[in-house]
Amino acid sequence: MEPERKSRSQIKRETQALQKLGERLVELSPEQLETIDMPDTLREAVLFAQRITSREARRRQLQYIGTVMRRTNPETIRQAFENRDHQSRETTQALHQLEQWREGLIQGHETLIDYLCQRFPHTDRQRLRQLVRNARKEQSQEKPPKAARQLFRYLREISSENHTQ
Repeated sequence: MEPERKSRSQIKRETQALQKLGERLVELSPEQLETIDMPDTLREAVLFAQRITSREARRRQLQYIGTVMRRTNPETIRQAFENRDHQSRETTQALHQLEQWREGLIQGHETLIDYLCQRFPHTDRQRLRQLVRNARKEQSQEKPPKAARQLFRYLREISSENHTQ
C-alpha cells in the first residue's frame, strides 16, 4: 500500500507555513537565534536575510529559508517558538498581577498587605507600608508616579525572590 500523495495545494500551504516560520526566525536577534537548535545552513540563511534591505531580495531569501526548512525538521523550531510564547505570556500575566497589587495597595486595600506578607514571608512590611504611603501622597498631589514605580519595583523584587527560592 503506497502512502497518500499530497495535493499541490497541501504542499503549497505547508510551504507557506514554513516561510512564515522562517519570517519569525528572521525577526529574532542573533542572541535569540543562538538559543534555537537548527542546522548551520538555516542559521546562515536567516542571518543573511537579516542583513538584506532590498524587498525583493528579502522575499527570495525567505523562500530559500522555507526550502531549507523543508529539508530539516521544523518541529524543533516550532517547539522553541511555543516555549518562547508561553514564557512571554507567563511574564505578562505576572506583570499584570503586580500592577493589580500595586493599584490595590494604593487604593487602600489593607488586607492586601497582610496577604503579600503571608505569601512572600521575606517581605519587609514597614518598607511596603512606607512605599504605599508615598504612592498615595504622590497620587493625591497629582505628581509624577515615582513612588508608584518604586512600589512596583519592590513588589517585583519580593515576588522574584520567592520564585528563586
